[in-house]
Amino acid sequence: MPTPIAYQPKLEHLYNYVAASEIELCRLLESEQALQRQLAAAQSRREELLQAYGRPVTSPLQPDAYPARSLPREIIALNQAITRLGQSLADLRRQIQDQRGAVETARRALARYQAQPAGRAPQEAAFPAR
Repeated sequence: MPTPIAYQPKLEHLYNYVAASEIELCRLLESEQALQRQLAAAQSRREELLQAYGRPVTSPLQPDAYPARSLPREIIALNQAITRLGQSLADLRRQIQDQRGAVETARRALARYQAQPAGRAPQEAAFPAR
């Protein structure tokens, strides 16, 4: 018969914390993919409009290559949207990196806890409070 694990509630809490951290990371990754699709769609639409107006298509990294006065309002709005989406994507990528760190910290805390002998009092697991 296997030896019962001491401090079962603490172990369950750590498992739940790891799972919640991983779920949050997946949610952020899905949001990143959605933002990337929106950004690609906006850049594609901008290129279509520039070609329709007879303007050469510039790099997607330079949405403000033309003076605003010489462009139709729809292209100006797309330039602004592309800039906003790019900033949002950069912010989201920083959040993803932070969340990856939180997941790793939670996994390490769980591994440390599981490595302790069953009869020994646990050391406090180091993971960020939410």
